[in-house]
Amino acid sequence: MIRLLSSFLLACALALAAPLARAFTPESGWWWNPDEPGYGFAIEIQDDYVFMVVFSYTNGGDATWYAAQGTMENNAVFLNQLYSAENGTCLGCNFSPSTAFATGGDIDVEFLTESTALVTVGGRTIPIQRHNFRLSYGSDASPRTGIWRGEWHATLDFSNIPDARAFPFFGDVLVFDRTYSNSGIAYFDGCRPENSTVGQCSTAALNSHGATGYYSPTDGTYFIVVEDEATTFLVYEVEANLNTFRGYAKRCPRSISDLIGNCLDSNNYYVLPVRGWRSASRAFVDGDDNAPSAQPGDTADSKGAAVGVAPWHSLPLTGPSATPQAKRERADPAATAALMRAAIETLEAQR
Repeated sequence: MIRLLSSFLLACALALAAPLARAFTPESGWWWNPDEPGYGFAIEIQDDYVFMVVFSYTNGGDATWYAAQGTMENNAVFLNQLYSAENGTCLGCNFSPSTAFATGGDIDVEFLTESTALVTVGGRTIPIQRHNFRLSYGSDASPRTGIWRGEWHATLDFSNIPDARAFPFFGDVLVFDRTYSNSGIAYFDGCRPENSTVGQCSTAALNSHGATGYYSPTDGTYFIVVEDEATTFLVYEVEANLNTFRGYAKRCPRSISDLIGNCLDSNNYYVLPVRGWRSASRAFVDGDDNAPSAQPGDTADSKGAAVGVAPWHSLPLTGPSATPQAKRERADPAATAALMRAAIETLEAQR
């Protein structure tokens, strides 16, 4: 599932006879195997350099730690020797320099995406992932929707459209401030805010540029639908990590009844590669005390404007040079289409 969308985008790029850079930087943070709690990895990445600490146990059951550091190969592979230290400073004691020594064991980390990896150590290969210990909690409908609560920035690549190649990049800002379940499906929704500093959804933003999203278990991807203009939706299909996402978007006419089959999976509409990142926390969006700069949901200077004209309005949705994409292999196309219809109904109901 994890590599489905990557394979799809690669196929699109090959069809265009243009290289697709599989560029990503693994996320720094706490990593673990959720099926094997009790030990884990702290991984810090700066450019292509890795410093990591392994929290584990000795054969006798005592807690211990190991460290490793060095450069990655090909932006995704780290291989180095574990070391430990002794005779260092105890907690609250005066400083005493420690002595590092090699344990004799190698550790091999292969990052598969920004938030998943395989660790080989001691002759065993273990799948690990970024630990979501705070981004989903409380009233969230599910951990998969909870990670989206907050503000996100996205960069869309319009270079597949000939008329856009002089200035091929556009940006988008999305705020998601609510999660809920409907008929067993968990959704997250919000808006394209009135500006990039508000961090919340005003009534005007919800009325003009509402947004809703959900996770499709049969596809292993997230779908996000944004009310882009009066006649179009901007539809994203992405893979998401705790703080980043990547995938593609398409501008789809609202008149299409099946956005999956007749737009996302159609060769008629331009593919817009997209990458995004979290730009504000859920606390900021929720207006918590920990984020005092968050603004009220209905801003005093709200213009209350209707759906406006997007900066890419003059660019065509379709054309003879629209990206020829490989057939998208969906496990259950009917289920995917049904989820999309439910999302559209939800989006329209909140207006």
